[in-house]
Amino acid sequence: MLQCQSRRMVEDEMNEPDINLDNLTKEELHRELEKALGELVELDELEKAIVGQTNIHMGMRKILEYRQEFELDRGRLNQRIAQIRSRLDSLDFPSDAT
Repeated sequence: MLQCQSRRMVEDEMNEPDINLDNLTKEELHRELEKALGELVELDELEKAIVGQTNIHMGMRKILEYRQEFELDRGRLNQRIAQIRSRLDSLDFPSDAT
């Protein structure tokens, strides 16, 4: 039960609408990057806690479902991190608009 509640909390954070990166300052982008990296660490810890449990029995189908969900979440976070880093790079090295 506790793990399900923890999982829902992480999902709620991840399901927040993405902020338009074009409107953020460099400092705000760095904060967004730190937040996304923190969520990725939290997701990994949660996956280890749920899938890596040895004191309870969990069916293989359920384990595979959890792993698939974690992989989807991890992919979304990695994509968001890549978008933020790309935006930061574009601010550091703007292309010529001539």
